[in-house]
Amino acid sequence: MDVGIVILAAGNGARFGGNKLLAPLAGQPVVGHVLALVPAKLCARTRLVTQYQALFALGAAHGIPVIRNDRPELGQSHSVRLGVQALADADGILFLAGDQPWVRKQTVTALLELFAQHPERIVGAKVGERLRNPCVFPRSLYPELLSLEGDTGGRPVLMAHRALWLGLETDPAELRDIDRREDLPDTEAGRSAQHATNLEG
Repeated sequence: MDVGIVILAAGNGARFGGNKLLAPLAGQPVVGHVLALVPAKLCARTRLVTQYQALFALGAAHGIPVIRNDRPELGQSHSVRLGVQALADADGILFLAGDQPWVRKQTVTALLELFAQHPERIVGAKVGERLRNPCVFPRSLYPELLSLEGDTGGRPVLMAHRALWLGLETDPAELRDIDRREDLPDTEAGRSAQHATNLEG
């Protein structure tokens, strides 16, 4: 199986109040944890899609080619289209969100192995009855991914093809994303938010 990987890392981070992808987390930038998920043999078949110049150096350090998204105002769908266009010859594409630093490498490996066994299916991390990122789309659905518009990822395509779903049950803690500064446990805001949660619990 020839599987490509697209890392979506072009968001404006409006609710975070800045570039959340470069925010420090456990000694490295948030997106650095996601770059580290890519198996070494797939670095050349991976594309980091971003608007941020600083991420070009990070991609290079991991041996991952970078695609510049110079129209981030078009929404996440533009990053999806750029990634699919770059890897259009792949049998499937695994999408990783640049703001999901807690995904485990074992989960990525398991998703790729599951897709290799079922290359016609949409294979994704599953929590209950819901499929989540990371998610692998087969080549048959590329035309629909390329037709996406606005600030949306692959969810419209996902929802249109529920019969193709094949989920890997995953710990929800892995699939948390960074949306606000309080989501970062290494920040003062994160510690304050966690303290408030503990008090409420």
